[in-house]
Amino acid sequence: MINDNIDFKDLGIDTSAPGFYNDPIFLEIERKIPSILNEYNKFVMAKKYSDEYLIYARKKIDIVVDILFDELSKSDRFGACIDISQILMLILEKEGIWSCMFDGSMTIEYNEELKIKPTYFHTVDYGDYSAAHAWIAAPPYKIIDLSLSLQDYEYSEKQYLPKYVLTDNVTNAKIQPIDIVNPRLSLMSKKPLEEILDNFYGKNTYVLEFINNFPPVYVQSNKVKIKYIALRSGASDGQLESAKCLDFSGKTPFEIYEKKIKPKLKNIGI
Repeated sequence: MINDNIDFKDLGIDTSAPGFYNDPIFLEIERKIPSILNEYNKFVMAKKYSDEYLIYARKKIDIVVDILFDELSKSDRFGACIDISQILMLILEKEGIWSCMFDGSMTIEYNEELKIKPTYFHTVDYGDYSAAHAWIAAPPYKIIDLSLSLQDYEYSEKQYLPKYVLTDNVTNAKIQPIDIVNPRLSLMSKKPLEEILDNFYGKNTYVLEFINNFPPVYVQSNKVKIKYIALRSGASDGQLESAKCLDFSGKTPFEIYEKKIKPKLKNIGI
């Protein structure tokens, strides 16, 4: 982690608008010190926002999220947490809305009467993937998770889940090793989960400080409790105009923004 007292302006980075993680100076520093992206998240979450801005942001975010989820659900794309989070960030930035992206683990716990075992999205796992799960924060909202219900669940879990998470109401949570480490790794390596987790922290020294800055939280929704454990920052490369990571029924993310989202937002102002 870089110096907590970093001043982006002293580095020549314009912080007046969201998305400055794509500033050429920022990108040059990131090539040498990847953890500078964590500082962007800290900047966004610590920034002072006026009441007027927060009302304005909430109205726009509500509209963007609803349209994007509808388009994503029609695309029949599962496991698109990173891609949809990146697209959401880019659209909000177009509208002058501050946001930041988190990668990490997620645990879904179900009420006892449902008799469903918890669902885990493990960061320390086997297989080829970019992240266990991804979501964004955009003040006043602390968790925005558009892909929650659009994952490949094994049984009947989906019927108890909200279609997406959009909330400013979270509760502090505690990390259990099983939240991050797949138990099968313990069986394969004959090492306890705690030891595997400690090894993960040791190889990724920034993680514990990141967790200290962005503690895990629960989101309660009817009969489920969703735990979000942020372990690193994420962001989108490039601009919305060139984004090709998602196909919305033959339309690009930029076309969805221009034709469906932007017209709905034009009359919303501070």
